[in-house]
Amino acid sequence: MYLIIMPIIALFLGAEDRVGELENKIADLQEKIDEITPELNEMNTQVKAQQTKVDELYRIWLIYDRQLDEMDRDDHQYGSIEFLRGQARSEWIQERNEGETMASIRDALQNKLDVLLLEQELHQKSLDRILEQQKPKDPKKFIGITLSQTCERLIKVNTTSN
Repeated sequence: MYLIIMPIIALFLGAEDRVGELENKIADLQEKIDEITPELNEMNTQVKAQQTKVDELYRIWLIYDRQLDEMDRDDHQYGSIEFLRGQARSEWIQERNEGETMASIRDALQNKLDVLLLEQELHQKSLDRILEQQKPKDPKKFIGITLSQTCERLIKVNTTSN
């Protein structure tokens, strides 16, 4: 069994306080990330569903538009199809605008998530750097304690004695 003692100098420099502060920031950021992720996933699902709806409405508008291109203006159904094409176009434009709004909300959530992930990564790198600086550079600064076989046996069988 080895016991590793960290240099006391790090305590005087406030590294332990900084480590705790960074760990708390990382935990807070992870909590925010965990809150945003389900929202972002839901928005992605909604945007995909909205895009499917927009594509379908556009397809319907194209069908009416092609029918009108193939028809004579004198045809008795021309006015009805022109009306239906106009309705399809207005529905398509309305749904497209709603989809763009949803996509911008999704993009804002994605940007917020990206910033949080980047911030978390930076704090994690700072924490890793501080912890690395706390480790002694020279292996001679480690103190190792090895227990005798008798002590190890007593520990394994949970014997308490002096």
